[in-house]
Amino acid sequence: MIVRKLTFAPEGVILNRSSVRMIVRKLTFAPEEPGPQPSAEVSREFLMSVGCLRVEAMLDKQKYYHGESIAVNVLVDNNSMKTVKRIKLYTSVCLPNANHYKCNVAELQSDEGFPISPSQTGWCKIYRLCPLLSNNRDKPGLALDGDLKNEDTNLASSTMASPKSSHEPMGIIVRYKVKIRLVLDFSPPLSLSQNKGKIMDSRSHTQMPVAKLDCFTENTLNAR
Repeated sequence: MIVRKLTFAPEGVILNRSSVRMIVRKLTFAPEEPGPQPSAEVSREFLMSVGCLRVEAMLDKQKYYHGESIAVNVLVDNNSMKTVKRIKLYTSVCLPNANHYKCNVAELQSDEGFPISPSQTGWCKIYRLCPLLSNNRDKPGLALDGDLKNEDTNLASSTMASPKSSHEPMGIIVRYKVKIRLVLDFSPPLSLSQNKGKIMDSRSHTQMPVAKLDCFTENTLNAR
């Protein structure tokens, strides 16, 4: 924000000009009421193969504070003839109104408990992702809630629209998305993402006037 003070002579000529440059910090306060647990699922059938591979995922809650881990509960029913070799999970910050720009702020890859063999059902495991600014300082294009040099700056809080509002949020819209990818043998990976199903969680400030108490928003699981 730039504030300028202009002084004019009677003839309309500017005598002097002073300006002040300020950084405006936007904080979003989240309601304390718990919301529904975000969840999504997807199934895929394979060419020249019987059965399907089904993946279901659920977050442990809807809103998270900065510094909290996102617990992702993954359930796999493999009724196909494919073998699942490992899993990859990502948390991305997304700016949907900026040509759908996104940047990964947390990721995890694991082969513990794998492979998941054909006809194996009921496979379940909980994974934890923790997006932190301290692990992403060198990445370009991050959305922050303040100046990078300030100690209490975090990743930007999610944009939260009032449920009673009929207008879409204006300005820079911030969303967070969780994506799960299963790596298969001799097949393209199976992903949970925004196109087929949604897992949304919120990040914003609570009602307490403390800048460090931020939460997440809109973590989404997709399939393609």
